Amino acid sequence: MMMMMMMMMMMMMMMMMMMMMMMMISRMSLALL
Repeated sequence: MMMMMMMMMMMMMMMMMMMMMMMMISRMSLALL
């Protein structure tokens, strides 16, 4: 059970990081435009 929770947390963190990266990239591209 604990392993499952850890895996879920890791997945959530990865998703959050990806979302933040996408947002940053989109903002940068908008600024460039």
